[in-house]
Amino acid sequence: MKINVKWSDCKFYVDEANRKVVCVIPNTKNLIMQYLNRLEAADAFFFDWRISEKLKLPLSFSGIATCREGETFDVETGKLIAYNKAKKKLNTSFFKRANFMVNYFDDRLNMLMEELNRYGMRLSLNTDRRENKIDKLLGVQKK
Repeated sequence: MKINVKWSDCKFYVDEANRKVVCVIPNTKNLIMQYLNRLEAADAFFFDWRISEKLKLPLSFSGIATCREGETFDVETGKLIAYNKAKKKLNTSFFKRANFMVNYFDDRLNMLMEELNRYGMRLSLNTDRRENKIDKLLGVQKK
């Protein structure tokens, strides 16, 4: 599964006078949720509303290619450079939030495991105490 941001989804702005090309990737805010909705493994998690806002990306990402003095200005090369910069920003932001989500659920799972282990120990201790009381009442000798 991948984030499907195509060249055709982008808006390019060319400023030949200043030898610049800007690439804008629009509509990126909910890309993580769109990605997760396509993953079967994500179905196993109850999505926690407390983190949903933290998973939202900025509305758009942009990259700028600037042609240096002495270089030949080429619009297509500028578009590719600007597109690459915008995608890199998007990917970095995406994985920052994805890692946050994984760490959040890992912490929550560890908390649940610790609580269940504590509860299991209490159950075991209570069972032992009852069995000892029963043995005592029945006069059973422990070996």
